[in-house]
Amino acid sequence: MYGVLLAGGTGSRLWPHTITHNKHTLPVYDMPMIFHPLRNLIRAGIRDVVVVTGGEHYGQIKYILDTIEIDERSKRLLKLHDSLNLRYRLQDKPAGIADALALADWIVRGQPVAVMLADNVFEDDEVLADAVNGFRNGAHIFLKELPEEAIYEQGKDGKSRAKYGMAKVKDSTVVEIIEKPAPEKLPSKYAVTGAYLYDNTVFRIARTLTPSGRGELEITDVNNEYIKTGNIKYSTVEGWWGDAGESVDGWLAVNNLAEKKCKNQQKSSIDGIIQH
Repeated sequence: MYGVLLAGGTGSRLWPHTITHNKHTLPVYDMPMIFHPLRNLIRAGIRDVVVVTGGEHYGQIKYILDTIEIDERSKRLLKLHDSLNLRYRLQDKPAGIADALALADWIVRGQPVAVMLADNVFEDDEVLADAVNGFRNGAHIFLKELPEEAIYEQGKDGKSRAKYGMAKVKDSTVVEIIEKPAPEKLPSKYAVTGAYLYDNTVFRIARTLTPSGRGELEITDVNNEYIKTGNIKYSTVEGWWGDAGESVDGWLAVNNLAEKKCKNQQKSSIDGIIQH
């Protein structure tokens, strides 16, 4: 299975920090933002990774990732004990997650893919592992139940809507995903996180999509195509999950959670040494 790290977008929600930096190179506590989802892929046993990015700061991402092989501290943070094969694709303009994913097709060449949005951070480093090990075909998405106050944001039109695609689950099956619904159309409190597993038909599906009202090819439309064929599974995410690219406040919140996680892990390691 290939990993696909999607690190595109303009970073406008994190302005002014993204004037000089690609948002995925900004720190989330002890390492660059993009290292967190990369570590999820590594912990799932994935070593071949396609990085899709774009914009004037493309070189920053490539530089940071290309130094991993010679930087022992980066390897330690990523828990990487062997080699990592990174390939890159350039997205000319922000045209949606599904468009970015489609760019990996010629590198992946028929393999299934584990897709991660490069601004999504999970408390569980091994959030992908079980699903990757058991994956055969179709699609597998990762849902997180959110409290009411974490679901909504106010749009430019002043109206409230969900910040994420929200899943309707019935009898342990995902039956629909609604992209950023208004409160009255909210199907559940289960948000679709930025982690997905797909078989190789995902690239054919992506090529058949019609751009949304935002002019983008939406990953929600990809997932709904798998739902139509009854070929989608899901896991619920344990621990916290955060979208570090949604806003400056969101970035700060994820930094604080990552700090707490890191210090708890350090304490557990020290306690284990003392007890031993």
